[in-house]
Amino acid sequence: MKSSNTTVTKYKYPRKSIISILLFSLILPIVTIPTAFASEIPIVISPSSQTKPAVYNDKVVWADNRNGNNDIYMYDISAGTEKRITSDSHDQDNPVVYKDRIVWQDSRNMSGSGNLNTDIYMYDLNTDEEIQITKNDRYQGQPSIYENKIVWTDRRNGEGASELYMFDIDSGTESRINTKTNTWQTSPKIYGDKIVWEDTRKGRPEIYMFNLNTGVEEKISPDIDEHQTDPAIYENKIVWKGENYRERNSDIFMYDLLTGKVSKITDDKKSQNKPQIYGNKIIWLDNRNSERNWDIYLYDINSGTEHRITTSSSNAGSPAIYNDKIIWQDYRYGNSDIFMYTLEFEAPVTTHTNTPSSENGWYKSNVTISLSASDDKSGIEKTEYRVNGKAWTPYQKFTLYALKTNTVEYRSVDRNGNIEQTKSFEIKIDKTKPTTTHSITPSSSDNTDVSFSATDNFSGIAKTEYRINDGSWVNYTKPLVISTKDKVEYRSIDHAGNAEDIKSFQVTNDKKIR
Repeated sequence: MKSSNTTVTKYKYPRKSIISILLFSLILPIVTIPTAFASEIPIVISPSSQTKPAVYNDKVVWADNRNGNNDIYMYDISAGTEKRITSDSHDQDNPVVYKDRIVWQDSRNMSGSGNLNTDIYMYDLNTDEEIQITKNDRYQGQPSIYENKIVWTDRRNGEGASELYMFDIDSGTESRINTKTNTWQTSPKIYGDKIVWEDTRKGRPEIYMFNLNTGVEEKISPDIDEHQTDPAIYENKIVWKGENYRERNSDIFMYDLLTGKVSKITDDKKSQNKPQIYGNKIIWLDNRNSERNWDIYLYDINSGTEHRITTSSSNAGSPAIYNDKIIWQDYRYGNSDIFMYTLEFEAPVTTHTNTPSSENGWYKSNVTISLSASDDKSGIEKTEYRVNGKAWTPYQKFTLYALKTNTVEYRSVDRNGNIEQTKSFEIKIDKTKPTTTHSITPSSSDNTDVSFSATDNFSGIAKTEYRINDGSWVNYTKPLVISTKDKVEYRSIDHAGNAEDIKSFQVTNDKKIR
């Protein structure tokens, strides 16, 4: 079966124009807006509902009821084109995508017997070929795909339980993942040689994993009195939702297969659910801002920072993430549309200014430090600094007083968790004046040799100067010869610009100083 391609116009509107475009949504059933100048954009705005999105690279798929039933659609972000994948009059749901393959559950073969019969189908974008993966007359649903393997939950062995099955696309063979019976095994996810799912074999849902290479099954979630559901996996990290019925909330957990450690990602009195993971980033739905409003949050595993992604006053749902793209269904316009948020991996840029200005790299007064951070995409989450290796401090304009060389380090983090490389500079403060002494040595009946010695404990002596009988100031470089009755004034100036108070002396006829 071939599907039609629809080229979608890329409107060159800034974000503020989106609201105006929506006023015409009843006339224009599908509106697509480009990603330029915005981190968050709608992929599809329509009077109908678009739900359960999934994303791989530049391909976004979802279920869409614009034709009166749920069909599968795809949007190519790079090309700006939308493609209808299915055209059957029955419902297609729960799409997933991997490379050029789209997989979903399909009710077109449902019989009149009353059995819930949905099958797994696959569409190959390279060949425009649709393939029926399962042909059993019971329920097969919740598919997941990685490389050449598709997994799903299956009720062919009875309606009171479900098992996990897998299909190898290359060999065309189907296999059952385990032989456990009388349990619900649901929400499977596959990554590499590992499959994770939620399992009720002990009465409440828990998270299990099966290794296709070793054939070993193990329970991942800890033995706690909570329902643990919604698993997702990326490389060696598994995330899920843990419900706390005593507190009437839920949190997000993560298991690291390399360390064997379980981490609690969220610890909020409100609820978090539907976690997804890609790379070092975990996303989920979160109602901490309003019990009636779910937002999307992100946690950066590397930096340990949490970021709010959506700020709309309406609900977000079914989040998905791939690389720098977060996709979700969004209800801000009255029905469910598909939105995308583009993460940026460029770190913010922070600069510093110092007041007042320095002289020769030294300051002769207290120094006020101002930091200014910029990030063109997600915005600044925080800016922090530390002085002389002490603890990092959230930035507010600050002043340095210490008479020494102070090392200031600073950095910023954006809302996507990108951490700026630490920058540093030195503030050298010297508020003390130098001290100069003189010594005289009679050289003849009328003349005297004079020398000066200056000290400065911080910035050091920039120059020592003198003048005779109120003449011009002269830089001192070597001992000088003065005549009897000459008035000598002298002072030193350090590298910070601190000038010593003028000192003076005069040699009398009897070679004494006055």
